[in-house]
Amino acid sequence: MTADVSSGLDVSIFDDVIEKCGTDARRQLANQLGMLLANPDTPKGERVAVVPSVLKLAVDSVSEVRRTLVAGLKRAPELHPDVFFSVVADQDDIALPFLAATPALDSWRMLTILKVGDVPRQVQIALRHDLTAQCIDWICERGDVTACLALFQNEQLSLTDRNCHGLYQRFGQVAEIVEFLLVRPDLPLDIRITQTKRASNRIHQLMAERGWVAANDAAELVVDAEETAVLKVLVNASVS
Repeated sequence: MTADVSSGLDVSIFDDVIEKCGTDARRQLANQLGMLLANPDTPKGERVAVVPSVLKLAVDSVSEVRRTLVAGLKRAPELHPDVFFSVVADQDDIALPFLAATPALDSWRMLTILKVGDVPRQVQIALRHDLTAQCIDWICERGDVTACLALFQNEQLSLTDRNCHGLYQRFGQVAEIVEFLLVRPDLPLDIRITQTKRASNRIHQLMAERGWVAANDAAELVVDAEETAVLKVLVNASVS
């Protein structure tokens, strides 16, 4: 590769280091290029010129070289898509901290990672403070249950009624999901009522199976309890 005249950088030097020098030299270069891209004042021409070299370092056979590069890249305000996704595809201890910190993650990239990434990457996206509404919808409708649980740990986002219904429809039998939903003061009323009825049915089945009371008596007790619980939900809703 020859010097890039438009940027003023002689990028051929970078290739010489990558192809001919040892690990320490490549780490130093990775550090320099990472800082170059992390600097918001770096001209666009220089950012473009170093992409081929950065891509080579991003797939270096030595993990410490890649780790050093990513230490700078995770602060870069923008990154070429090939560089970005090369880092995302790296081993978890490099890729996940990058995903947690990078500002170069727009809605399209978030959604792409959710669609093609594994569970740890879905979870990391779910924890992002800048998670977009489109990505929240995708996680609630299609994401792994672990990623859905991660949403409840993200204090920066709010779930819509549609999100709550999607989660309850998919994971209404998953205790952790239901518990997180029930503690939300804005949970749609129909979900609370449905969950109350489900709980009553389970109690009825348990009482019948264990023969604690006669079947008819158990049914009447459960109906009374269900009606009382539903009434309580409605009263609380009207008060709030």
